[in-house]
Amino acid sequence: MNPFRNKLLQPDQKSLPPRSSHPRDGAVAQTSEFRQFSLQPILGSKKQRFGSEARFCAVSEDPFTSNPQIASRIMLDNWLLYGFEELIGGRAVFLNCTRETLLSGFLSLLPHSAVFEIPEAVNTDEEVLTVCRSLKAAGYRFALDDFESPENMEKFLDLADFIKVDFRHSGRRKRACMLSHLKLTEATLIADKIESEEDFLFAVEEGFGLFQGCWVGETITYARNADPLDPMKCERILGMLEDSVFAVDELAELVNLESGIACRLLRRANWASSPNLGINSTRDAFEVVGAADVKKIVKLAMLAVSEERLGFQSVPFQRTTMSYGADALIRWMEMGSRMPWWCDTSDEPTF
Repeated sequence: MNPFRNKLLQPDQKSLPPRSSHPRDGAVAQTSEFRQFSLQPILGSKKQRFGSEARFCAVSEDPFTSNPQIASRIMLDNWLLYGFEELIGGRAVFLNCTRETLLSGFLSLLPHSAVFEIPEAVNTDEEVLTVCRSLKAAGYRFALDDFESPENMEKFLDLADFIKVDFRHSGRRKRACMLSHLKLTEATLIADKIESEEDFLFAVEEGFGLFQGCWVGETITYARNADPLDPMKCERILGMLEDSVFAVDELAELVNLESGIACRLLRRANWASSPNLGINSTRDAFEVVGAADVKKIVKLAMLAVSEERLGFQSVPFQRTTMSYGADALIRWMEMGSRMPWWCDTSDEPTF
């Protein structure tokens, strides 16, 4: 019997209550789409929950969805929509980041419960280090993922709050040599891919403080509704924000018409404000978040939805009769996305 799994399956922890995708703002709009993601628990040596790693789950087997940059961007948007930390009681949430994700400017939208995982494949150039130092100064934490060689990630060591070591790909002798160096840092060591009690006991003996893997606890997969995104309304929101002076009430009214954006904005505003102060209106959210972050929220949502719809061939074809116009298309493509879904005719059904 696995004591970690028993701990995770106690009656008061077996399931989490369903929650609206809209934080504190009343009615939920009808939804016609859904997204999937999973959370794998990370526990301490005494079975206490520390946090979870958020993982992307594709709704199809399309190779497009295995692109780590796209998966990372969709997961960022998922976090704004669903509040991962709320699903696990406000604990730490680890999110895998690519170089592009680190440089995107989107990470600062997340709450400080976020831990940004940097895989060894990310180059330690000055541009990335500068951004990471800025995020670190703002209160975010970092984990070095799949750590194998101190030499390869030497420049990241001063930033690391956590260091993950894959137990499947490192023998005891290799780990002993590596850990003698890592214990000189202040980072907490995470034993990843723990698949048996023997692995766990070895990890405790070697000085690891946190543990992750199939033996530690089951990965929980969630499927959540997502309000469809109207690119024309998003384009209008961005257009208003580009004006040096805009009517906040008019902008709030427009955002309220796009419930998915309102949801993301309200969640971001509540993360940025005192826990005792609930932000319930989009107008108040603007005051807390500011125009720059609202732009990021809208752009991230547009990119994520566009990439999802084009990548997931299992999504039923839906074509609107509305013409979105050249401005919306140009703005979409300027943000680095592929051709938006309303222009894609590759899988248009014939009648």
